[in-house]
Amino acid sequence: GDLWQDTYESNSNKGKCLTEVMEEMNLEALSLGNHEFDWGLDTIKENRSIASKCEFLGANIFYYDNENKVPLEQASDLASPYKIIERNGYKIGLIGIIGEKQITSITSSIWENLTFVEPTEVVANYSDYLKSEENCDLVILLAHASIDDLSLNFKNKLTSVSDISNKPYIDACFTAHSHNLENELINDIPFVQGQYAGKYVSHIEFDMRGEKPLVTTHETLLVESTKSDPKVDKIIDKYITKEFKAKRDEIVCTFVNQTKINTTYA
Repeated sequence: GDLWQDTYESNSNKGKCLTEVMEEMNLEALSLGNHEFDWGLDTIKENRSIASKCEFLGANIFYYDNENKVPLEQASDLASPYKIIERNGYKIGLIGIIGEKQITSITSSIWENLTFVEPTEVVANYSDYLKSEENCDLVILLAHASIDDLSLNFKNKLTSVSDISNKPYIDACFTAHSHNLENELINDIPFVQGQYAGKYVSHIEFDMRGEKPLVTTHETLLVESTKSDPKVDKIIDKYITKEFKAKRDEIVCTFVNQTKINTTYA
């Protein structure tokens, strides 16, 4: 989540540039973060419509009945609750959630008909379905929330064994939102976060040869160097028009103090 923000290359087109880049990179899924809501629900829908490979996830994003003060149904036009992928003959269920308290960081006029429900039972129910009905070998949680954001009940419940599947509800969790490095084992289940701005990448490996999945690697790796990709460069260049450059380079104000001048651009 929070993928579309912080660069003018993305802000100027409300995330479409980065959505196209995600597609070129063959990313499987994106859990919606609070900043995906910055430009309103229609922007999420527009970006989702051009993402044929990358599924937008948000299992605990629900429409809300303001009159009766109750959640209605999962907001399926904004995000799916889960996605199933296959790798080397194994089925992997991906469940996405957003921290329920993050709704207060979004402009109220945008979310007046939405709510982010407490995700513990939502994730547990989808996990039971994925492992018992869809026969997924792994369930990975993509949480737009840090380890500290997730309640103790949430962590204890979802790292325990389900009475229905007789397996842990989740096998790993990728966290987000706080922009911190995180790498913890909770009841032997890895929770990892790769900071921000592409500085680190979270990496988890499983050994599937035994009776149950075994985590062999869980780490957050520093990205020491990057190189441009011609296909990605082509996508970005499409958005860098003369009008884009003029707006990007416009000086809107100048701050002066005794020691230096800082110039802020649009």
